[in-house]
Amino acid sequence: MALVAEASRAWATLMLERSVRHRERALFEVVKDKLERAYSSPMVQPKVAVLGASSSQYDFDFGVKLSDGRIALFEIISPAPPSVAFAHTKFSDVQRAQPDWPREAVVENLNDWPAEALALLSQVTSHVRPASAEWKDLPLMAA
Repeated sequence: MALVAEASRAWATLMLERSVRHRERALFEVVKDKLERAYSSPMVQPKVAVLGASSSQYDFDFGVKLSDGRIALFEIISPAPPSVAFAHTKFSDVQRAQPDWPREAVVENLNDWPAEALALLSQVTSHVRPASAEWKDLPLMAA
């Protein structure tokens, strides 16, 4: 009996992990597509590393090289408290190093987010963007 229960638990865990990875990949592709439609593909770089004011290096999901030399940073964030805390830390540190760089938090669904988590991210980002929304203001960042 215990063997069957353990096998069932392991299978359910595996299926849940696969589902989460699939959703993360799909969301990454949605964001990539939006950025590549707004900017030319060479301007959009997945997985960029940036130094913060503390000299710590942070990885962001996307960086967009803007015409004025700035880099717009995009990070996909979940409403899980560890994700919010780490995103706040890295956006805050980069904000101190590069205050003029746009910092964009991307979320899957704003309705899943507690107001206090959104308020926390809003302190250190230029925008909190739902992935499903139209991002019509992106080209303005290149001006």
